[in-house]
Amino acid sequence: MGEPNIFSKGLYTIIFLLALDDFTKRTTSTSSSLLYPYGSLSYDTIAPPSDDGVNGPITLSTKLTLFGNASTIIYVDNNGLLSFNTSISAFTPNKLPVLGGSNPFVAPFWADVDNAIAGDIYYRQSTDTDLLSRATSDIRSYFSLPTFSATWVFVATWSNVAYYGSTAVSSTVNTFQAVLITNASLTFAMFNYASIHWTTGTSSGGDSKGTGGTPALAGVNSGYKVGYYQIPSSLTTEIINISSTSNVNFPGRWVFKLDKLYPEDPSGIIVCHRFRHTLTVSLHLSSICVKPSQMSSSLVNVKMKPFHNNSETGKKMLSSYTRHNRFENICIFFNIFFFCFQKDTLQIQIHKHFNIKKNVS
Repeated sequence: MGEPNIFSKGLYTIIFLLALDDFTKRTTSTSSSLLYPYGSLSYDTIAPPSDDGVNGPITLSTKLTLFGNASTIIYVDNNGLLSFNTSISAFTPNKLPVLGGSNPFVAPFWADVDNAIAGDIYYRQSTDTDLLSRATSDIRSYFSLPTFSATWVFVATWSNVAYYGSTAVSSTVNTFQAVLITNASLTFAMFNYASIHWTTGTSSGGDSKGTGGTPALAGVNSGYKVGYYQIPSSLTTEIINISSTSNVNFPGRWVFKLDKLYPEDPSGIIVCHRFRHTLTVSLHLSSICVKPSQMSSSLVNVKMKPFHNNSETGKKMLSSYTRHNRFENICIFFNIFFFCFQKDTLQIQIHKHFNIKKNVS
């Protein structure tokens, strides 16, 4: 028998080391002050490598009250979403609200994930005592609920995942997590962002570095015209910095209460929604004029700074119009009591309730 080929031995060694590295990664548990524990030693299921893959339906072991309805199944969608009636494989995110009330979703990072190139997607539902204790402590702290006790947790983690169009040798990967927490009555969603280095796949218009095009979206969506929230940097290049932002004073963490139709954060209801009622009060403060030709759509979208930070819900918005400049323009006046505050900007959506006629006299 001849001498062993040194090159063959070296090749076998490399293959063994690569296999050992992959095995080690898949048989460990990872956690931090930000990320909840995940990995195979946390008894996670590992999603098969797939572009635009979906995992489910997964039958929940508890009732999950979400946007006012009970959910019994969940899908872990590879492209950064958890959906609750049907899977979502869309790789380019849409601005919220996304309609279709039969399929609410939460999206920690909706973008074109391709874990067939790099990374793993882990998920599990759990009643582990230590995990419940951690979730209980977090929710009590963020929402001032001293008697809340978590009874069930669902953890989904996208670990070092690549974007569609990247290469296997690329170090441009993202790690983020969604955690659902409930006591069978109240429901919370927590988004944890450990490291975000790309925002867009190439099929969404992104470049070779995973930026540009239509960037990722993070938010929650009931499936109706109301009951949604989009984290402010969504669909912009700034989403790449989401790991340094927060609504609970913990960089990289966003938390929402989702058992009722309108999402809440620790400060209260945060959803932008449309009022259909009118108050008879004096008109003042701000106005905007638009030409009739610009008012063909069913909504007029305006941004203005808030003048009154009143957290009381149920207040109404008054929209009216007046004849101005022989109907060449319609001036719409606003009297705003409360609406959706995002980075000191007030986003208003007004239903039109009038017809426009040109004055020819």
